[in-house]
Amino acid sequence: MEKGRTNVNTISECHKEILESMRFPNSYSLMNHLNDDARVDTLLKQVGVTKADLLVANGTISGLPFKLLLDLNISAHDSPIPYSLNIAQEFNLATHGMLGLAIASAKNLEEALGLATQFTPLVNPAMQPSLHQKDGSAFLSMTCNKAFGSAAGVLLETSMMVLNQFLLQTRERVRPEYIEFDHATPFTKHYYEAYFQCPVYFERENTQMVIQDAALESPMRFYDKSTANILHDHLDEQLDRFKYSQNPWTVEVRNYLSVHLKDPSLTSKVAVADFLKITPRTLTRKLSQENTTFLLLLDELKLLAAKNALAQTNTPISKIAYEIGFNDPQTFSRAFKRWTGISAREYRQKTE
Repeated sequence: MEKGRTNVNTISECHKEILESMRFPNSYSLMNHLNDDARVDTLLKQVGVTKADLLVANGTISGLPFKLLLDLNISAHDSPIPYSLNIAQEFNLATHGMLGLAIASAKNLEEALGLATQFTPLVNPAMQPSLHQKDGSAFLSMTCNKAFGSAAGVLLETSMMVLNQFLLQTRERVRPEYIEFDHATPFTKHYYEAYFQCPVYFERENTQMVIQDAALESPMRFYDKSTANILHDHLDEQLDRFKYSQNPWTVEVRNYLSVHLKDPSLTSKVAVADFLKITPRTLTRKLSQENTTFLLLLDELKLLAAKNALAQTNTPISKIAYEIGFNDPQTFSRAFKRWTGISAREYRQKTE
């Protein structure tokens, strides 16, 4: 076996199980950059996939052959140009299906990136994105599932390149302030900086793209409200099905908390565990297996409810606090500032 190459026998049983549970669009695996049909056929045969499999309309490929195929390509890559740059050229908005179209139809970059972070699991379940703002900048962070091992670096680089393509769909063709990756690279950095048109750093604490806060308001070039609403509804339906298949306990807890959010007596861990007919300790373990916690789910729902009320209603902030289960407005104000970095009043003014 070539140095750096992975085969199915070198992957742990735990990681195999994780990979086999993932599905990736066929369009992520066509390898057009090789320009060599015979070589493509050979690589596909090594992982038990045929080109015909990848040409099935709206078809998907399991995460296990997807990772093996990625490892083989990385191992065979002998160009001074980063491999991620080669495969990034195969991606466009259409590659991401309905999600790509929804992003193109979004109102502005903030909405587009919100869609990307919310629905990425539907097209790339290896990635976990998040978006937060601080000190005048927006930070779009990305982590990769550990089951992808040494291939995670390429997936993170490619994901950032895809996000950069989304930025270029704005009318102002927004560029990042800088990019950071948490891994090292054997390639010369200038290739990355030429692609992103900004400073790029490796071996940092996080993988993230940083853009100016004001850039989030940049309109998307193909904004269409009716198209965006239709696509968003379809994506919501797909995500609900996906989440339940991947994280059934998380979905059950979210559904229960959403209904009872106003009543603190019904949203304790004990109350939720009692509703689900399990012990609080078992609930903690089930949620931990799905990479979340009860408190995190509760905070996420309260933040979402607060944002919706602040942006879409004129309800006094003090009343919103009680409506989402806080005992007093002061506690809500501190929590909202901790969650978002700004006060509830500032958030309302920003969304007016």
